Amino acid sequence: MHTYLMKMALMTLGLSILLFAALIMMFYQRGGRNLLRIIVLMIIALMLSAAGTCAWQYFYDRGRFMTTMARVAHDLDFSEQAMEFSEDALDYFDEQKEKVKKADTLMMMGDFLEDAERSIEAVEVYEQAKEIYSDAEGAASLKVRQASDRVAAAWENIGNYEEAIEQYTKSLKSLKKVYRRTDPVIARTYVHIAQSLSGLGKYEKAIAYYKKALAIHKKSFGEEHPEVVSDLDAIAHAYADRGHIKSALKYHGMALEIEKKLYPEGNENMASRCSIMGSAWYRQKNYKKAAEYHEKALEIKKRVFDTKHPSIAITLNNLGLAHARMNENEEAVKYYESALVIYRKSIEPDSTVLADTLNNTAISHYKLREYARALEYFQMALDIYRQKLDKDHPDIADAEKWVEECKSRVGQ
Repeated sequence: MHTYLMKMALMTLGLSILLFAALIMMFYQRGGRNLLRIIVLMIIALMLSAAGTCAWQYFYDRGRFMTTMARVAHDLDFSEQAMEFSEDALDYFDEQKEKVKKADTLMMMGDFLEDAERSIEAVEVYEQAKEIYSDAEGAASLKVRQASDRVAAAWENIGNYEEAIEQYTKSLKSLKKVYRRTDPVIARTYVHIAQSLSGLGKYEKAIAYYKKALAIHKKSFGEEHPEVVSDLDAIAHAYADRGHIKSALKYHGMALEIEKKLYPEGNENMASRCSIMGSAWYRQKNYKKAAEYHEKALEIKKRVFDTKHPSIAITLNNLGLAHARMNENEEAVKYYESALVIYRKSIEPDSTVLADTLNNTAISHYKLREYARALEYFQMALDIYRQKLDKDHPDIADAEKWVEECKSRVGQ
């Protein structure tokens, strides 16, 4: 096999050299005529040269060739072939006793396995790499820490948060020996630990770690930086998961103020944050505040999304709900109708999302004593619910009651 590849390498390299020489002679002899033919021949020469280079690399640097081919196969979604090339590279590095390159290849394989959602296998591979790095470069080396972080992240992806926290904590101890305690590298590990604690439902401890990361990021990057926004956002979500909505709103508000300075025109994240805050105020029964933040979300979404985007319709529906709660049903109907126009152009006609907005519109019409109009919308919502939901679903029963109520009001 190797002899054949060496011959192929020499042959293709030789052919490419001869072709280039012939092209130069042709160019001078014909004074630059037949340019298209010359270009085609040059492309062929380059392809032959590339093939020869690959064969040459395979013979003289097989490990590097195999890892390159593994990455190419992985990028093309040929998972099995990527692993086969990786295994060949491991065998080669074993033969050559190149320990660090073998560990590098194992790390690559672990990443492939993670992408394929085979996290348990990835853990085993990362652990092998970590052991080799430790033997070759020492337990405190950067590559050992990187492998440890990969192990922890894999455990986190599996949902084994206790193991992830254990790994991140070990990594943190090593990092503190090398980095200042105010270094962003330390902050990143605090965030990982906080995420795993949140996964366990230990929100109070998670918030404490997020706040440690926040303090470091503020010191390192200043008050107005995307990393600071990310920490504030994480703290807000942790408070919300814990049921402390007012604290969540406080931190979302702090994040939003920084985002206004960083992104004056607004962006998708800001729109999402305003929507979250609007929904939180709605749950707190402060419908005026809810409408205020949903209006801010709508303003940003109209700038960053296409006018027919379903996200705009969601916000219009939320505005309708807030105004309906304030007994401003005429205003609510306007928002609902605008949402329906977008939904009818952007989602399936039998979607329960569409049905919910039809139902909301019907309720506002009913409160305005527009019973015939309400009946029309309740009936449309009920038709969709009957198509998409189980027959004993409560939404069907509610819609049926509303339909009967409206019929009695209009004398049917």
